[in-house]
Amino acid sequence: MHFTLPLLALAASVSASNPIEAAWNVTRSYRDISQQVVAYDLTAVFVSEEYPKGLESKCNWSQKGMQFNVVCDPDTFSVEPQTDGTLKIQQTIEKPTKQVVYGQGDVPAKGHVVIPVTARVA
Repeated sequence: MHFTLPLLALAASVSASNPIEAAWNVTRSYRDISQQVVAYDLTAVFVSEEYPKGLESKCNWSQKGMQFNVVCDPDTFSVEPQTDGTLKIQQTIEKPTKQVVYGQGDVPAKGHVVIPVTARVA
């Protein structure tokens, strides 16, 4: 069997690609409080090799114009909505060592999305 150089390069690049090793499964639902204030409920479950059953966090936030008020439980988890619809996530985890994990992604007003961890700081 003969392998060509482009085929070997492709195989090497595929095997070297980084799979998603940790991510949040994020679900957001929409609640209308009034004509001027919009509210959302968010559930995020952090899943990784160390947390196969997941760490669940819940947030409630209201938005009036471009002003956001976000409250999350537990307090080791936080989200920061951006004006462009992107959501920044930060969470402190204990396994395998204490560290802060970060991620960012577009979250629909109502629905589900997976946001991968993009950075870790010990």
